[in-house]
Amino acid sequence: MGRQANDANPLPNQTSYYVRPCRPSDSPQIRALFLEAFATGEGSVASVGRRRFLTQPASLIAYLLGGMGLGVGFVSGPSARGRWTGALICTAAIALFAGVRYYITREMLAFCDGVMREDLGDIGEYYRAPAMFWVAVQPKENEGEEQVIGGVGLDYSPEKDAKTAHVRRMIVSPNHRRRGIAGQLMQVLIDYADSIPTLRDLDLETSDLQPGARRMYEGLGWRVFAEERAGNFLGTVVIRQFRRTVGGA
Repeated sequence: MGRQANDANPLPNQTSYYVRPCRPSDSPQIRALFLEAFATGEGSVASVGRRRFLTQPASLIAYLLGGMGLGVGFVSGPSARGRWTGALICTAAIALFAGVRYYITREMLAFCDGVMREDLGDIGEYYRAPAMFWVAVQPKENEGEEQVIGGVGLDYSPEKDAKTAHVRRMIVSPNHRRRGIAGQLMQVLIDYADSIPTLRDLDLETSDLQPGARRMYEGLGWRVFAEERAGNFLGTVVIRQFRRTVGGA
């Protein structure tokens, strides 16, 4: 189970994980975890996108090309020209699959690079109070150190908009999912937001490449207030905007 701790008095090591405010020394682990969760790890957003591609229109074209190539090679009999034509068509189908997988990975890496240049480049500065960033950490056995296994940020600038804050960078290690870590992080964030008298709404954005996130948000009282479909012939994704009223207003 997870528990909340403050930075001055973290909970003892016998808990499997706990949530506390981010420290400057956490930043390298947070950036590595974000890259793993969104682009490079098993179960990352990029890997979900690559699996999703298998049912998208471009995949149907690749399947058709592959079938045509096999068919041409089969009916051509001993004709070397026919076999070569079939092989070229099959190669085109394989190239389409490989190219799209590369494109999905490249786009997600570019997204991660933008995040590193923005808020995760200097977490302490970007999420300076009253904004906040929390991490879920797990003590490392016999090392006296902590492993960051999750994180979430509250982007709040009352001088720009005192009534609305934005939830950003909800991440959980692919190796530590389905343990309630994301829910614990979100609850800590909501409790903090409830304590801000001027704050009325929390907003966040997610997509259908993260179905588990949507279920969690709806279970914690968030509602969808806008959605849009984005993409191209390679595939589409539904982006949803969620909102939750907090108790400070």
